[in-house]
Amino acid sequence: MNGIRKLIDGINWFTDRIVARIFAWMILGLMLLILADVITRYLPFMRPLAMSDEFGGYALVAITMGGLGYAWHQGYHVKVEFFLNMIPPKVAWMLTTITTVVAFGFTLIITYAAWEHIQQAFLFKTRSNSWMRTVVAYPQLSMIIGLILLDLQLLAEVLDRLFMGRGKSVPATAEKGATETALVAE
Repeated sequence: MNGIRKLIDGINWFTDRIVARIFAWMILGLMLLILADVITRYLPFMRPLAMSDEFGGYALVAITMGGLGYAWHQGYHVKVEFFLNMIPPKVAWMLTTITTVVAFGFTLIITYAAWEHIQQAFLFKTRSNSWMRTVVAYPQLSMIIGLILLDLQLLAEVLDRLFMGRGKSVPATAEKGATETALVAE
């Protein structure tokens, strides 16, 4: 169990410390690119940066895909808890655990499909339609990176739920006090 705890903590540390900072710097770079484009557009005798639209789009996709795992870790994904609040806590925990395992399996399948798609782009040397003719497989790698980060975060949550019992604590009965928590009996 100690090894699983270290793995979970390592994934969470990587997401919080490394991934968050990388994508924060990418957001700053995207902002500077857009600022440079706006400035060059309105200066006399200058034209807007031709590359800003294409690279800005690639950066936006990379930031979005990279942020999936971070958003999952922080609990920022949309959740509908209306029905979970109406059922017993143990059943709610079981349903949440099952849906997390299903989400993990789904993202593994999506990651594999994205990998196959990118392999095709490399194989056929697919290029963008812009004047830059960018090999699209390289920017598309951000999809794989983002999905792998999401896969890691889902793996950490599945391990945490199944082996460490996360999410099993529920409010105790009134006799034990409203502020205490008790583990749900399995």
